[in-house]
Amino acid sequence: MLRRMLFILTILGAIQLSVLDEGRPRVLRARAFMFAKGNPRNVIGLIDLKQWRNLVEIRGFVKGLKPGLHGFHIHEKGLLGKECADAGGHYNPFNMTHGAPYDCIRHVGDLGNIFIP
Repeated sequence: MLRRMLFILTILGAIQLSVLDEGRPRVLRARAFMFAKGNPRNVIGLIDLKQWRNLVEIRGFVKGLKPGLHGFHIHEKGLLGKECADAGGHYNPFNMTHGAPYDCIRHVGDLGNIFIP
């Protein structure tokens, strides 16, 4: 289950972005779904991303994870082959060193942990 969470956003490479541009700053939106292993009809998670100017808002839900901390990352590629090794490293367009989620110098795709009570 943890591995599914770690790679939930790797499918972003295949998601179509919708652009709203009506004389306002452009807003980009993407949605990623997480499916139960072996059952592509059983949605167990959903993540919505919304970019406006230089900010990205991330909202969503995941069900079925064991209680505790679970890593939450965006990876370089939307590929899931080789047990998700094809997804590449954490998204790091500025070639920064690894850091905590609130550090100025860090991989922007490393979003820290989510806590499941």
